Amino acid sequence: MIEFHGWLTLRESPAEIDSGELPALVRKFEDTIAKEDFGFEIMQRYINGSCQLWISGNANHKGPDFDRLIEIINDISNSATGSYGLIYLWDDEDSVFNNEFQVFVIKRGIIRREKDHYLSPCVPIIEDKD
Repeated sequence: MIEFHGWLTLRESPAEIDSGELPALVRKFEDTIAKEDFGFEIMQRYINGSCQLWISGNANHKGPDFDRLIEIINDISNSATGSYGLIYLWDDEDSVFNNEFQVFVIKRGIIRREKDHYLSPCVPIIEDKD
């Protein structure tokens, strides 16, 4: 089973004032996503002038869709270095993290995978042992 949830704020740069390139970057992202046939939900909206992205999925097995999503987010974060957010992933078939959430931390053009300390270990924190 794979479960993931995340959010991302798209910002052109870490500077307080963007130079106006964000709409073009968002269009590029929208075009890229439109070409994909993901088996999960991605929603992007402008809220109070800020471009927000929400991601949510749940499947029997981790497939190439999630890896492709991380590639796209990596491309976005490289192009829009002010973007930031979190994606939480639980993959119970992962040989290292099978009882833990992994957190993909996006900030300043870099994605890092970290261990979660809030919901992990999944058993017994959020589920009972068999």
